[in-house]
Order: sequence, then C-alpha cells, then structure tokens
Amino acid sequence: MVTGRLRNTKHFVTDPITFLSDSMAQHGNVFRFQLVNGSMVGVTHAHHIKYILQERMANFTRETQLYDILELFAGRGLATIADHNRWRRNRRLVQPAFHHKKISALSEIMVTEIDSMCDEWAEHARAGRTINIGEQMSHLTLRIVVRALFGLDPHGPEVTGFARAAQSVNAELGKFVRMPLIPLKFPTPSHRRFWRAVGEMDAIVYTVINELRDSDSDGLLSMLMNATEADTNSKLTDRELRDEVITMLFAGHETSSSALTSAMLLLQVHPEARQRLCDDVDDVLSDGRATMTDLPALPYSKQVLEEALRLKPPIWMGQRRADQDDEIGGYHIPAGTPVMFSYYHAHRNPECWDQPDTFDPDRFTPDAVAARDRNVYLPFGAGGHLCIGNTFAMMEMQLALSTIVRRFELTIQNPDLTPTSALTLNTKYPVIATLTERR
Repeated sequence: MVTGRLRNTKHFVTDPITFLSDSMAQHGNVFRFQLVNGSMVGVTHAHHIKYILQERMANFTRETQLYDILELFAGRGLATIADHNRWRRNRRLVQPAFHHKKISALSEIMVTEIDSMCDEWAEHARAGRTINIGEQMSHLTLRIVVRALFGLDPHGPEVTGFARAAQSVNAELGKFVRMPLIPLKFPTPSHRRFWRAVGEMDAIVYTVINELRDSDSDGLLSMLMNATEADTNSKLTDRELRDEVITMLFAGHETSSSALTSAMLLLQVHPEARQRLCDDVDDVLSDGRATMTDLPALPYSKQVLEEALRLKPPIWMGQRRADQDDEIGGYHIPAGTPVMFSYYHAHRNPECWDQPDTFDPDRFTPDAVAARDRNVYLPFGAGGHLCIGNTFAMMEMQLALSTIVRRFELTIQNPDLTPTSALTLNTKYPVIATLTERR
C-alpha cells in the first residue's frame, strides 16, 4: 500500500494530467486514488462535474485543501469563498460591474491595447526579431484588465511588477498544490519566493485602491468601491476589495493569455484552419483592426477559441469536498471525501465527443452546438459559480485573435502542444515565433 501511494504521488506530482488520463482509462469516469497525504476521488465526465457544481452545489463545498491554499494569496474573493451566503452577497455586489453593457463599453480599451501591441510587433517583424507568444499574451491581457479595473495607464511600473509577481505565484503555488507536504509557513526557497510575490501584489493593489478613492476613475474597481447591498446598505471592505481585485487581475489575465497562446499554437499545426481564419478576417477587417461591431461577422474566430478552450481549458481542474454522503455515477462518496474533477479530461471524453483529441472548430457552428448536449462543455465552470468574467474574456480573446491574424503571419518554431499544469494549464515549452506583416 505504501509503495503504491509513493508511486502514485510521484506520478501525480510529475504529471497530473497523464496520471488522471491513465486512471480514467483503467477505472472509468469516477475513481479513487491514493496519495501519501490521503485519498481522493477523481471525476472526468462533464455530467458528473455539473452534478457537483450545480445540482449538488450545497453539498460539495470549497472547504478543501486546494481552496485553503488559494486563499493564501487570493483571499476570499468570488473564486475562493467557501461560505455560500457570503459568496452570494459578494456576487450581488460585483455582478453589476460585469453587466453586458459595461463590458461592451470596455471594448475600446481592448481594441486600443491590442492595436498598441500589434504596432510593437510590426517593429519586431521589420527588425527580424522573434517573440515569445505566451509572454506577449500575458502582457496584453494584463494591460487590458488593469485599464478596465483601474482606469489607469497600464504601461507603468505597477503593471510590470504585478505581472512578475503573478508569474511567480503561479509557478510556486502550482508546485505546492500538486503535493503540499511542507507547509508554506516553513521558509524553503520556493516558499520564500511565494510570500515575497504575494507581498508585492498586495502592495501594488492597496496603493491603487487608496489612489482611486480620491480620483474620478470610471473603472470597474470604482464601481466595486461604490456598490452597496440594498438589504444591509453594506459595501465591500478594503480587504474584500483587495481580494476581488487580486482574483480579477490574476484570473483575468492568466486564463485569457493561456487560451490565446493555445489557439495560436493550434492554428500553427493546423494550417487549413489558419487559412480559413485568414480568409474570414480578410473579408471583414479592411483596416486591419477588429472592433466589437465586427465580431458577429467573424464567427470562425470564436469557433477557434471555443475549440481551443475545449482542448486546453486554462482552468483545467477543480476540487470540492462532500459535506454529506453522496453518489456520483453510481459511486458512493462518503462525507468528508475530497473530490477532484478535470475539465481537461471531460472535454476529451470519448463518451461525449467524437474524435475528442482532434482540433475541429466546426464543433462550434450554431447547428453543431444546437445538436449537442450543452452540458458537456464547461470552459468557464457551471452552476452558480460560473465565471463572472466569461463575457469579458471571450470578447477580449476574439478581438485579439482576429486582429493578430489579420495583421501578421506567425511562424512558430518547433510547435509543441504538450501541456504543463500549474494553477492554470500552459504549454510545456516557450512558444517562440517569427512575424511577417500581412498586407
């Protein structure tokens, strides 16, 4: 038994995606696995995930080791709050900032930052310089979310500092989440890097919060500061604002940059899809830039992104704990059992998808979507905890991808689709590309 736990733990820490793939192939969609720090149930079917997140949301709580860890840097924002009543109160306060009309108004910020990045890329192309697509997408999406949240210049040192700190948190916490054997309070080199990065993020966010109190900014953060709950007349405290801002900054740029990088990598290895997308954007974007009004005429760019999110969901897994005895797919779940579910594997489950490992954006034509069980696709989660920023993210990504493809031909050196998992799903190797301007 001890040998099996050690073997499982080594495999899980080294490559959790392959570990879960092997377990799914051997045991099906619901299985128990043993690690040195305890046992867990794995779930890899979308219907079962929807059951956990929606039908039995009250029984499957966030009171798990994963969320205890996430709380160390994200605090108790919408993505981490375990108490359901508190989550509902905060959701009501935050929701107006993500109303469709507000997101639409932010599209000009997105367009401006995308154009600015593409102008920089044009200089790289003329000089024959390569770019790191992952880094470029991370910088772009952070600049967009900073302007949207704060209404401030996204090119200042605060953005650079936050980006550096966020990358460090993602890397160090990703290692710890897979195998939290040594508590974070012990000052190992990795843990010291983590806490230093959290301190840098806090300093930046609290500084901006204080500055905005005396400004006339119309960013999302100002809306959150002024949001008042009707029943109690309460507002978000500074700590609650900090927690929501950290969540939005971190999740709002890391997930979108991961999805955009995956989309461009997939287009590189599927030239027929890339050419079809080029034809699409060439017909619509005569001046080389996509705006919000262009998006309805660019359905294929959205299909490409949706298929990238299926194959490479940035938030690739989640965790809950059964508060009371339950049953998933005929499998008894005793009270107190931690349950780990994988969107990555659910989106590649052959019971739900034909040729699940094949990149095929036509899975997301209107007719194909209408004919398919809508419960098998969960890129932004499900139920009450559906990602509040999903509309923002899809608009941002479609604008960016459409403009990039219209303006540039990217040639990625040694494209490799191998995933690696930290807190988010990323590519194992840097995605380095040369640029050629398109006319």
